[in-house]
Amino acid sequence: MEPPRWITHPETLHHKVHSSIILTVSSQEEVDFLLNVGGAFMFGCYTTIKHYQDTKPVRQCMTCWSFDHLTARCTSSPKCCTCAGPHKEDSHICNECPDMAKAQKGCTHIPICCTNCNGDHPTDNVNCLMRRIAFSTTQTAPIGGRATCPPNCRNTQT
Repeated sequence: MEPPRWITHPETLHHKVHSSIILTVSSQEEVDFLLNVGGAFMFGCYTTIKHYQDTKPVRQCMTCWSFDHLTARCTSSPKCCTCAGPHKEDSHICNECPDMAKAQKGCTHIPICCTNCNGDHPTDNVNCLMRRIAFSTTQTAPIGGRATCPPNCRNTQT
């Protein structure tokens, strides 16, 4: 077994109460044993052992909600995270809701629509299929195509 490798940078490690390490073992049998036991004593305390899952950092523009650039570099027109309309989320207006805060977050009069997959969830939803595809290291869902947009969705993409 190789020495444990900290995931965080050494200079920030002494400021943390918890951190993750990677253990490298020499056989699948050792992996199975450690995962089956679920923990071990290390560094004077009992630690939980789980399978390491490498994930990419989430990068999503908050103007157009694309996954291929950050907000500071966006040249696209704004889209609403809530309804996929051609406006920023803070300009989301519902004629039925007199309270602007409710219109932006809790309105049920305008259907929720994702700008990326046309699903019936906000665009920044962590369970969005397109988000999972964009940020998973092992792609389990097919790439391409779009879900059917809800009947009153304001998204003009096809």
